[in-house]
This record gives sequence, C-alpha cells and structure tokens, in this order.
Amino acid sequence: MRVQVNAWGASGIGLDEALYGALERDAYDGEIPIRDPFLVDARGAPQTGSFWNIAIGGLARVVGGTAEALAVATAVAAVAAFLLYYALAWRLTGSRLMAMSAMGLSLALLHVVHRSPGFLALRHWSVLEPLLKLDAQHEVHIWTRYLAPAMPLPLFFGMVLALPAAVLGGRRVPVAVAGLLLAVLVYTYLFYWLSLVLALSAWAVWLARSGDRTAALRLVAVLAIGLALASPELALLAHNGQTLPDDVQARVGAYGGFGLHTDWIRAILQRVVLGVPFAWLALKGPRINRLYVALYAAPLVPASTTDWLPQTDHFLFQAWPVFSIPLFIAGSVEGTKRLGDGPRRAAAGAVVVAGVLGFAHFGAVQVRGLQAIDATYAMPEDEQAAFAWIEENLSPDDTVVTPSWITNQLLAAMTPASTYLADGFVTRVSNEELADRYLRVSAAYGIDEETAFYRIDPVRDVPTSDKSIPDAELERYFDSSMAYYLFNEGIRRPRDLTDRTPAWREKFRSFKSDSGVLGGHDGDYLFCGHRERFWEDGTPSAGTWVEEAFKRGDAVVYRIVAEGTVGAREFDGCGTGTVN
Repeated sequence: MRVQVNAWGASGIGLDEALYGALERDAYDGEIPIRDPFLVDARGAPQTGSFWNIAIGGLARVVGGTAEALAVATAVAAVAAFLLYYALAWRLTGSRLMAMSAMGLSLALLHVVHRSPGFLALRHWSVLEPLLKLDAQHEVHIWTRYLAPAMPLPLFFGMVLALPAAVLGGRRVPVAVAGLLLAVLVYTYLFYWLSLVLALSAWAVWLARSGDRTAALRLVAVLAIGLALASPELALLAHNGQTLPDDVQARVGAYGGFGLHTDWIRAILQRVVLGVPFAWLALKGPRINRLYVALYAAPLVPASTTDWLPQTDHFLFQAWPVFSIPLFIAGSVEGTKRLGDGPRRAAAGAVVVAGVLGFAHFGAVQVRGLQAIDATYAMPEDEQAAFAWIEENLSPDDTVVTPSWITNQLLAAMTPASTYLADGFVTRVSNEELADRYLRVSAAYGIDEETAFYRIDPVRDVPTSDKSIPDAELERYFDSSMAYYLFNEGIRRPRDLTDRTPAWREKFRSFKSDSGVLGGHDGDYLFCGHRERFWEDGTPSAGTWVEEAFKRGDAVVYRIVAEGTVGAREFDGCGTGTVN
C-alpha cells in the first residue's frame, strides 16, 4: 500500500500532505462543508481554502481512495502547469527551444532559492554542498508540494496568459476566463491570490496614470468578476478574522498586530536588487511587461510584514518564486535584443546549456529525493490491517485515542474515524483544550511527566531534517514535536505557552491519579502501534476499561467500555511489542 506513513516524510512537503489528507478524507466521507477533520465534538465554522480538498475528496470516490485521488490530481495539475508555462515562455521568447531552456533553468534555480533563503547564503558550504552533490536532504522539488504550488500553478500561468488579451486586447472571453481563474485562486491559496490582487491593482493604477483608462477598466472588471465569484470565501475569511479567539489566530501566525518581518529583510532586499536590471530592460519592451514587473514586486511587499496574516514568509518562498518568472524571461529577452549577432548567439547557447543542465538537476534531485523518502510511504502490514478494520467498522462519530501525532494525522487522513488529539492549524478549540486533551492522553498511556512536557516544549521549535539522526530514529524524532502539532505557529511566541506550563504540570499530576482520565472528552477506542510504544515510560492512569476489538501483531485497537463489562480489563499500556 503506497501511502505516506511518516507525517514528516519529505519534510515540509510531507507534513502538508498529511494535514491536507485529513481535510480530503472528510470530503470523501461526505462531510461537506469541511469543518474540523479531527474532533467530532468540536465542529466549528467551515474550513477556508477547501476548494481542492473537496475536489480531491470527490475524485477519491471515483478512483478508490484519497491517496489515489491526490496522485491523479497533482499529476494532472503538473501536466497542465507544464503546458501553460511552456505556452507562456514561448509567447515571451518567440522560440520553442528558448522556451524549453527557460523552463529547465527556472526549475533548477527554484530549487536553489528554496534551499537558500537568501542568495548570499550560497557562500556557506552547508548550503552549497547539498546543491552541488544533488543531496535532496529528505526533500523533493518545491513544485511538487501540495497544496501550493502544485495545484495553483496552472491557474496562475493560465491567468498570466489570458490577461494580455483580456486587458490590452479587450476580448470578452479572456476577461471572463481571467476572472474565473482569479476566483478559483481565492478559494484555493491565500498567498497566491492576495499577491495577484496586489499586482493587478498596481497594474490598473499604472494603466490609468499612463492614460489607458479603457484597459484599466477592463482590468477592474477582471478583479470584480473574480472577487464577486469568490465572495463566500472572502466573507468566511472576514468572519474568522473577527470571531476566532486570539490563541486560535496565533496558531496560524496571525497575532493581531503589524510589524516588519526582520528575519527576511535581507532576502527580500536581495530579490529587489536582483529584479532591478530585469525590470529596467523589460520596461523598454511591450506594454504587457509592466504586468510582469508588478507580479515580481507584489509578493515582496506582504513578505516584509508579520503578525497580521498567517505565515507571511509564504509570500517569499511560495508565491514569489513563481510570480518572478515572467519578468526574468521578459527582461532577458529585451536584454538580448540589445546584443550583437555574435553575443546574442553565445547568450542563446549558454541558456540552452543551462536549460539542459537545469532539467538534469531537477530530475536527479527528484529521483534522489524520492529514494530518500521511499520508506515513509511503506505502511507496516500490522498497521495497514488495523486501519482497514477501522475503515470498515468505525464512523466519524467514533473517536480514536493515541499519543502519537503522526498516527493522529494518518487516522484522520486514511480512515473515517475522528481523533482525540487535533492539529491546531485547522482546529478552532482553545490552546487550553488542546493541552488538556494532550495531557489526558499522556496520562492514560503512562507517559511520564518529563517526557510529556519535553514533547510540548516550544523552545525546540519545528522539527527539520537532521542528517545526524539515523533513518530508523527519524519517526521518533519527529513524533517528539507535539508542540508544533498542537500549537503550530503559536510556538513563535513561546512565553504564551511556557507561562502556562506550571498550571499544566499541576493538571497532569492530577490526571495521573484520576480514574477514567479520558472522560473529559469524547473517546471510544485506544490505538496501540509501534509509535505509541515510543513514549510508554510510566504507569497508565487507572480507570480506563477496555476490550480488545482488533489485534494483528503489534497493532491493537481497544474499545473503551464501562467498568464491569464482561471480559473487559483496565488498560495498562501498549506493552513492548516486537518493534520499538
């Protein structure tokens, strides 16, 4: 069975797949609109940006599962993006060979940008060595990342292709197409559509000030169509911004303030300096090049800010690498026009060579990345059988308990069951409730106090690939980072959490002596697998009575029952198993 079984397989890319998989599973189960894919007793407002999750969940009913549907959808999106990018590059260069070369070159450069936040970072051997040695570092190419940029790519390239005919050509069909594509982007991915709206707004002002008011009005029509069609999503975003508690907002990185993102100022300034010569050259060419200048600059503006929107660094590392492409190509084309025949041929030859090398680099890194993460997609037979039993016998009204955030992600993504713990990024309950649930689970499974609080220490930050850790220990290493699973971007302000630690410790100690500690929230089944045995270091709290519902090898599912039920016993932990 080929599904992602390590929720941090392929680093951040794998984490996104695991999280979005839970949302797609809800759509597959008919839970539309998608609300909370984890907690059955905390269904809140609909999730924003669920367009692709609903589409893939619906497709899963046709192709047989969410993993298969995700593979189909991303493959179709990749082919569409490839063809549309080629069409855009061909339009800008006027040459099929140059278009293909530009694609290969940009694929390699995007990987370089992704691996080195600032261009000056390339002077460090720790950054340069993996690039030169084609060491994927448990990653695959950023363009394969779901949701973005994999799914929004064809929408973006399609819109950039439609805008000249819509705005400068005055054709009605392209106006409608561009408006529709903008609407789908709004339903899909915040950082793309907001950057695009900023760029189009700047271009509209540019057109109006240059005297082309008719073109400016056509562009306003595109914006109006797109935003009108996306008004339900915009209304939901506004509602969430006004009604969600502060700690819920903080978990996605919206702290209710406004400031400069000082961590990325150097990287942003480097991109500004790099773009100046390309912009200068492009502005000597066709009028449409003004759009490409606006696209280049737009993501850098919100990327320099923080605290008012979630994860504003995504403007820099997700949106800008794609939005910059048209200007780089257009500026290069205008630059070569100013060369003599000999230098122009030499430049073209260099671009072709670089394009070939770029495609080779992309292919090699992709293959090596897939080899490195292959084991994260191979589910043990015992766990596969347990999940199959859950698939057949449980429903969204049944809640499965486990102290492993990786198992929780998989349960939510691969089965109809709900979970006792929840990823704080999509769950609307308070931090206090998330901590309460975690402490109850830890007590029920017999995790000792120091281990329990080690796992939710925000000082340890987000786990990243650590080459010093053997592959066999990676799953335990990532599963120790419960702080990020529960509190997400909230760990960027660790004192908001550490100030609560003394009270949480007192609560945990009381839970260790409580009878029926899981009773504070809905819980129907306990799961025991190899991850659950990572953290069993003490004595489980008394009073959780269970009966065996399913067992195969190291995977056991226990049904929680009332004390005194015939054949039941008090849960005393998962035991050692055969795999630790």
